[in-house]
Amino acid sequence: MTTRLLMSTNDLNGSQQAFDRIEHSYLTTWCRFHPESALEAGIEDYAGKLKPYDDETIGIQIVLNEKCLAALDEIDFNALDGERQIHYKILHGRAELEHHTLMEHDWRHRDPTQFLPINALHQLTIRPVNNFSQALMDRLTAIPNFIRDAKNYLATAPAVIPKVWLDMALSEAEAGINYCHHMHQHPLVNKALNENDQIEQSIADATKSLESFVQSLKRLKPKCEGDFACGREHFDRLLQQQHFLPINSHTLYDFGQRLFDQTKQLLDAEVAESGLDLSKIQQQHPDSEQLLTTYQQEMHAA
Repeated sequence: MTTRLLMSTNDLNGSQQAFDRIEHSYLTTWCRFHPESALEAGIEDYAGKLKPYDDETIGIQIVLNEKCLAALDEIDFNALDGERQIHYKILHGRAELEHHTLMEHDWRHRDPTQFLPINALHQLTIRPVNNFSQALMDRLTAIPNFIRDAKNYLATAPAVIPKVWLDMALSEAEAGINYCHHMHQHPLVNKALNENDQIEQSIADATKSLESFVQSLKRLKPKCEGDFACGREHFDRLLQQQHFLPINSHTLYDFGQRLFDQTKQLLDAEVAESGLDLSKIQQQHPDSEQLLTTYQQEMHAA
């Protein structure tokens, strides 16, 4: 990356210059729609924002990805240097994946976990932010409306929500309430509370919103019948454009089946050679309630 920054514009060919413009333009706008991911990357322009979710924003993201893909198709890939070719593949894969996800799987109606703001609060305490107090205040005050709209979106068609996702959201929301109750113990939050007495009320309002969200999720739970499977086509895109593996779902399944068969064959051989009865071995296995404790004890013993 340093080499690229030191290059003068005259040293770059047309394709390289065009790609740099596309990449910069896309990422600048993309960060506005993904404030938490942007902050993880050290970009704090939107440190006081939560993820936008309104119809207009979703529409802009769809257009952004379409334009990015169209612009990338005009680039001569072979004219790019090695570093830009890597960036090209990452950018193209990200834009195409996000485009299909927004078009085919509207998360607002089916994934309650994406409406939880706990990470948005927590990351402010572990990432360097110039104006921590203001960013914290801004994110806290946005939570009540954020949760209110979340309940409206999820209540529209609860049957499409996978029950396992709702259970995950319920657990995280309950943990989030506890997190909010103890936020004041963090040194940065404590300092912010001393600087701005309105933050305490904002924490209380955010906590109340999460408590209301928990009750809404509990009411939705009996109606949840959704399937979290993404489908073969999208799974293939994940393999090839996110993980950059030159395989598809069929290839992966065949590999997994071969590995399963080989492992089973080896285990059967070990059991036969040991002279032990499988049922007796299974009796030694801890039940589900004791499994985690048993693992922890064995790890300490090792």
